[in-house]
Amino acid sequence: MNTNQAFKMSVKSILANKVRSFLTMLGIIIGVAAVIVLVSLVSGMQRQMQEYYASLGTNKINVSVYTWGSPDITSDLYDYCLSLDNLVTGVTPNSTYWGTVKYLTKTVTDAQVYLGSDQYSVCSNYQLASGRDLSYMDVLKYKKVCVIGSKVKESLFNYADPVGKTIVIGGNSFKVVGVYASKGTSWGDWMDNMIVVPYTLNRLLNKTTQMTEFVVKAKSADATTEAITRLNGFLSTRVDSNTGYYNVYSENTWQEQGNQQTMMLSLVLGGIAGISLLVGGIGIMNIMLVTVTERTREIGIRKAIGAERRAIITQFLIESSVISAMGGVIGIVVGTLLTLVLGKVLMQIVLFPSLAMTIGAFLFSVVIGVGFGLYPAVKASALQPVEALRAE
Repeated sequence: MNTNQAFKMSVKSILANKVRSFLTMLGIIIGVAAVIVLVSLVSGMQRQMQEYYASLGTNKINVSVYTWGSPDITSDLYDYCLSLDNLVTGVTPNSTYWGTVKYLTKTVTDAQVYLGSDQYSVCSNYQLASGRDLSYMDVLKYKKVCVIGSKVKESLFNYADPVGKTIVIGGNSFKVVGVYASKGTSWGDWMDNMIVVPYTLNRLLNKTTQMTEFVVKAKSADATTEAITRLNGFLSTRVDSNTGYYNVYSENTWQEQGNQQTMMLSLVLGGIAGISLLVGGIGIMNIMLVTVTERTREIGIRKAIGAERRAIITQFLIESSVISAMGGVIGIVVGTLLTLVLGKVLMQIVLFPSLAMTIGAFLFSVVIGVGFGLYPAVKASALQPVEALRAE
């Protein structure tokens, strides 16, 4: 009997017992679908996280400096970062002001106002949609100008052009000189619900000149590490531990840790779902043992007329692998549909399983069929013709 004949007999046997064959496949279907759905959802979470960090800007260094009874270090830090032109592309204060923002009769109460330098957009990965950005002269001359995010534009101006209009922040009039393009992330629009004003107006808004939060933009991941080392060294000479403290850290670290955690989560969930495949494999072994018992007389006849053990093993292995492969295909279809639905419902994104994972799940299901079908196949091939022919 050649492989083609063995395959045809396997399909015929499966179709002759449709319900039993489907129940046998069920463990493989559930296992493959579970692996695809869980790993795809974790992959979607990782993709959203990467989009989030990309929207914030890569290679950002956050600097916090708190001092009391000591002079403000904003100018010194600014000049020092500019001297690191081989490592740093920009530096800006990043202190905030919370207050009411008004334009004519419209009011926004949840917008966050940042006090930044002319390099704020570079450091925080904002792109202009219209108008201009803050300039060095705006900061130097204490000009009451601002650049607004797309969410603030929508809330205050709808479809009108806000450039040149005057808004009121904390009771003070500011001229809108530019609008930032929307970040467009799946984490919400809070990064667009913002306004940037020159940091030199901190006294006007927060009644203080001291800045405590800064963002430094490094040129690359390698430059980030070296820049952090240099900033720590610089601040250690400027901030007395008795009168203040500082902290320097990079969001690259959080991104790397987040990627490691999602990778571990993917492996754990994939392993848990893989248990269903093993359970499905046990079901295949069980049904193949039943099949061997049902077809003992047939096996005896085949061996009596000269069939080799290899032919008997091949036939039963093909049958078990066909059952497992069919279950794998159905599981892939079910898993893909569930991934599309859950991705849309839970993450509001169109999520597809990766091709590599889909192929891997299918091949693993076939391996499960072959592996768990091996024992029944060997048992069938070991039957003695005389004893097999006596079977009822």
